[in-house]
Amino acid sequence: MTFPVKTIRTIFFILPTVFIVPAFAGMAAGDEDSNGNVTQLEMEPARDELERWVPALSVSLGMLLQRGSADTSTNDVNVIDAPPSTDPFFFLATEVRPPSDGQDLMFTPSAAIALELMTPGVTVLPGRPRLFLHGDLDVNFSQTYDLAKDGNPGDFVIDVPDPGERVVLGQGTVLQAHVADLALSAGLGVALTLDIFERRVRIKPSFEWLREKVILVGELRRLIKNPIGPLPLELTDFRQILLNAKKTKVFNGIGGGLEIEVDSKRAGPIVVSTFMGARVHRILGELKVVQVVSNEFNETVFFRYKNRRWDYQAFMGIRIRLVPE
Repeated sequence: MTFPVKTIRTIFFILPTVFIVPAFAGMAAGDEDSNGNVTQLEMEPARDELERWVPALSVSLGMLLQRGSADTSTNDVNVIDAPPSTDPFFFLATEVRPPSDGQDLMFTPSAAIALELMTPGVTVLPGRPRLFLHGDLDVNFSQTYDLAKDGNPGDFVIDVPDPGERVVLGQGTVLQAHVADLALSAGLGVALTLDIFERRVRIKPSFEWLREKVILVGELRRLIKNPIGPLPLELTDFRQILLNAKKTKVFNGIGGGLEIEVDSKRAGPIVVSTFMGARVHRILGELKVVQVVSNEFNETVFFRYKNRRWDYQAFMGIRIRLVPE
């Protein structure tokens, strides 16, 4: 079964528009009495919370999903005016390293703390739409993904698997990516309030903004033996090619969100609620990152990364709302 990504995107973008426009219109128009004067809305005591400005603090756990792809390539080895070796054992090919490519769906668990402010109800429409604004600080627990890898870059080691054979370990190329520890997000939306089975429920479509950083680390490690002369016995008999790159790319995305919140318990002026929701963002601007690194012999590696245009986020948490009786 194909995951209905396009349908979900459409829902997240249309829902905020459907509810936010009437809410702004109601705020501008107000309520009029028989003489045409604007009057204050009268609500029964059970709905007094809808008459107030309500600040809130929340904590949540979530997961951010985004796909990244990468590839690496190099130019030719500089043999310093000597003919290349034909000895295949030490892998003196024309290129510094063979090209590599790959992609992965990067899962980033996160914990967030958010501040929210909700207006009083602004119209007499069903659901008493209310505007709300939130700002979030996300702490990410991202793992590192090897998006493009050739060989096994690491510490150089001369291994002797069998008598008379030697293998040089630690050679290879890799481009890694992970999401930075901190991210920022904010949103503006409308809350629709319903009472279901004696529980206060809010359905909250919103416009969303996300700012995150992706950290890219590239590494190439290669040993070159002298193409003329005796067979190397120690690591010091090789010329090392060590090329490293690191870059942090900032991505900004806009999109839509949908949250469902249920009041759970009141303790004096404090109302505790639980919520769950999801957001989808369209990443703005340039998606590609290219890093080029060369050494003194003009041996060069190209690290290329591309972020996909859309990312997805799901979360659940607890919100503490200040609602004096």
